[in-house]
Amino acid sequence: MKTKLKKGDLVRIISGQQRGKQGLVTRLDRRHGRVFVEGITAVKHVKATQNAQGGIQTIDVSMD
Repeated sequence: MKTKLKKGDLVRIISGQQRGKQGLVTRLDRRHGRVFVEGITAVKHVKATQNAQGGIQTIDVSMD
């Protein structure tokens, strides 16, 4: 993927549920054409296992 973005750039989300929010680019995945933006997270419900406690976790998600 050829892009003009780089790590540390300030971007604004223009579509989707997070529309209007701003954040810094923390990571680029050029192979899949995705970027990770600081502050744009998703909530994931995790089931408890023997080694880990379950509950609600927030994770960074990628976007096109």
